[in-house]
Amino acid sequence: QVQTSQVQTSQVQTSQVQLPARLVVAGGWSDTPPMSLLHPGAVFNMACTLRGDAPLQASASQGGAKSAEHLELVSTDQSVLQTLESWDDLYHQLLRRGSDDMEVLCGGPIARTICHESCVAVHAACVAALLDSNFKWRLGLVGSSVSADAAAQTPFPAGLRVCTNSLLPKGSGLGGSSILALACVRAIALACRIELTYDDEMNTVLAVEQALGTGGGWQDQIGSTPGLKRTNRDVYDLYLPASQRGIASGG
Repeated sequence: QVQTSQVQTSQVQTSQVQLPARLVVAGGWSDTPPMSLLHPGAVFNMACTLRGDAPLQASASQGGAKSAEHLELVSTDQSVLQTLESWDDLYHQLLRRGSDDMEVLCGGPIARTICHESCVAVHAACVAALLDSNFKWRLGLVGSSVSADAAAQTPFPAGLRVCTNSLLPKGSGLGGSSILALACVRAIALACRIELTYDDEMNTVLAVEQALGTGGGWQDQIGSTPGLKRTNRDVYDLYLPASQRGIASGG
């Protein structure tokens, strides 16, 4: 049960995405470093709803913010609203000081590592991974032919509103953070008219997890695909998408 829709109201178009959670049947933790690096295996999982509802929900709207000068990040279930005015504002308010390696990666004294304790950290990381070319370049999400100077020239998405709602308790073990990130990625991409392939979506979520520093597995977001799945991947390429083989559909 994957629901995607676009609603037009008062000159503002809102993209809405609702995704199921995932249950791991076998292979849990084999997708998480260091196990996935030392002893790569496969994970068998299934998508599931909560009382018939897709529990991980996100929406995005261009021009939906109260001020055309601001980016609004909203967590409905946590009752949090964060208003930001620039990329610097986003990174300085929502980031933490990272490791020396991350500082080298991100080219500054304040590493672009988003603090996952923030209730809108996933929103910020998804916005950055999709819309900040400099952030995408440093995470390896754009081609090597793009220069750092060219990647740095990215307009701030003022007027954009990104809102999420999770029906799952934190730490439920149902893939909530990764799947909520996927819902955000899809909603923002629809609102901003960004074309993404399935592999692009999966890799963007992996980059979001890297930016958050949560150390999650590589298959959680794939678990939201309807049906039962067995997923595996090549350990030698961190950006190689997981292969998917559908075993059953529906349910």
